[in-house]
Amino acid sequence: MTERRSLWLTLALVAAFLAGGLVLLPVPFTRDQGIYAYVAWRWLGGAPPYLGSFDHKGPLLYLVYMAALKTSGGAMWGPNLFDLLARTAAVLMAWLLGRRLSGPRAALYVAVLTALPLFGVYNSCWWNAQAETFMLPLIGLSAWLALDPRRRPAALAAAGLVAAQVAALKPTGLLHGAFLLAWIAASPAAGGRRWRDALSYGEGLAAGLAGWLGYFAAVGAAGAMWEVLVEFNAFHGAASLAISEHPVRVFLGGADFVFTAIPLLFLPLFLRRPAAERRGFAVLFLLASFLQVALQLRFFLYHWLAVLPAAGLAAGIGLHRLHETLSARRRAAGAVAAALILLWLGYGYVNLWRMVVHSYRTGDYLHGRITLAQYYARFSEAGPSGKGDFNLLGSAAAADYLRHHVPAGGTVLVFGFEPLVNYLAARPAPTRFEIDYPLTFTPRSAAAAGLRERWRRQFLAEIAARPPAMVVVVENDQNALESESSARQAEAFTEFRDWLQKNYQRADAIEDFTFYRRR
Repeated sequence: MTERRSLWLTLALVAAFLAGGLVLLPVPFTRDQGIYAYVAWRWLGGAPPYLGSFDHKGPLLYLVYMAALKTSGGAMWGPNLFDLLARTAAVLMAWLLGRRLSGPRAALYVAVLTALPLFGVYNSCWWNAQAETFMLPLIGLSAWLALDPRRRPAALAAAGLVAAQVAALKPTGLLHGAFLLAWIAASPAAGGRRWRDALSYGEGLAAGLAGWLGYFAAVGAAGAMWEVLVEFNAFHGAASLAISEHPVRVFLGGADFVFTAIPLLFLPLFLRRPAAERRGFAVLFLLASFLQVALQLRFFLYHWLAVLPAAGLAAGIGLHRLHETLSARRRAAGAVAAALILLWLGYGYVNLWRMVVHSYRTGDYLHGRITLAQYYARFSEAGPSGKGDFNLLGSAAAADYLRHHVPAGGTVLVFGFEPLVNYLAARPAPTRFEIDYPLTFTPRSAAAAGLRERWRRQFLAEIAARPPAMVVVVENDQNALESESSARQAEAFTEFRDWLQKNYQRADAIEDFTFYRRR
């Protein structure tokens, strides 16, 4: 296959990929996206992450959300658009990486096998615009730069700089940066320059991380950043052991049909035949990506996004090897076998995409066949108890109530996992703890218990110094992290319960939201 043909076929794939994603741009906020939007909104208002709001993702995620929300005027189609562009860029980077490693035919296979899961599975509202989504093109770009055939210092430094941004989206991304450093240091180089090359890459990596650390130190948030990204994440990860999804079931697909038979295509990587592919890189890249997911200990579906660049690369090169092995005797048979494999996988993923489109009914909403309320009612999710974990229609109704009962500029404390309500109402929390989890989690060590008590004292001091105009307590919001509702946790948090009873009285209730106004 010529390079031009491979490129044109990939561009046709990208055009279909973009067209399939555009229909889902109007999909509204759900729980996680509401948290990221709130943190970005507060940052736009002068309150930097970690100091002005509490969430444990890397700062680049909130910067991306800031840009996306500025683009869309605050609507969710902005992050959805950025999500689609990031996934599209990841497919193009997959082609470039496959071409660099193994030539034009393998590049096409790598692009297709990267695109199919991103099209079929990750168009879902629950998984879109996550940190992992925006990691995808950066993972591919940093790997492509690190494999620069001339190993130019500028290319290696750029690889390190880009890899640092992977970690700036999510701290576990540091493992990707470490993998590339180890590969550069261990792989052969002309003139014995391996350590010099590793130094060039390391300088870029250090510069990329230092820029973020310098910014947060300058705004007085370095301590808060350490507290959230290091101390909080340490016990948060350990606590996840009790609530993690089964990794094999999620990865191989089960009911979600996530990767289907793609892992089987890893096996031809080990076929014995002369080849120019850097098979070792593909295998180690895949192992490092699996480890990056394993470090999170939860194995939620969107966490597996971080594996896709390496999985697409390994599967694409594997399919290429299979094709070449078969075609040595029967060239036509190899081409037909590869085409049938891709068509079978494509059929499954396109069906998944059709299920998503049918479930959301976005087209019906845009054409006026269903109302906004009916559309929002499509976006709800039950928690482990079977009760309401998230209900967008209820959250939107609660936000509408607050806009009518709290003057602009007033603050609202939502005691729960619902900063989306604050964001939709444009009424910020009076404290950095816009979610209650840091105050209500179950400590599994003395250190974690000490952190929770410190944060509780800080929370109580902040709401006493700046009493909110209204307090909202959330019921029936049990989720994978917390087995009890926020309302029950508020009762068990006696200092907060006493403060609420003394200073506020019950006003109204909407769905699972109970409103308290100041006495």
